[in-house]
Amino acid sequence: MQMYADWVLAHPDVVAAYGAQPGVTVRARAGQARAHYEPQTATIAIPMDARWAAREAVVLHELAHHVAVHDTDAWHSTSYAAAMLVMTHAVLGPEATLVLRAGYEDAGISVAP
Repeated sequence: MQMYADWVLAHPDVVAAYGAQPGVTVRARAGQARAHYEPQTATIAIPMDARWAAREAVVLHELAHHVAVHDTDAWHSTSYAAAMLVMTHAVLGPEATLVLRAGYEDAGISVAP
């Protein structure tokens, strides 16, 4: 997962949108209920024993926090949603991005330009 996170942050489309980002550290998280991002240390904590947590979408979700969230009151802001779309398009492709964008629109989630 660490190599994948590094690869995503170095992806040309991500760099074009957000500039060169400081790296993140991926670490195992105790428990299996959730993954999270720790902005103070730029760390993504993933429950390594949970199958759901090993999915690309989970890592992309946490990486979107890394590039877009600079205020912990805005965890799922319009900037976060835009970052998730950029990363999804870069690594999962236009079809996955279309599905995510449609889901955002259906849920009434705004996306920063």
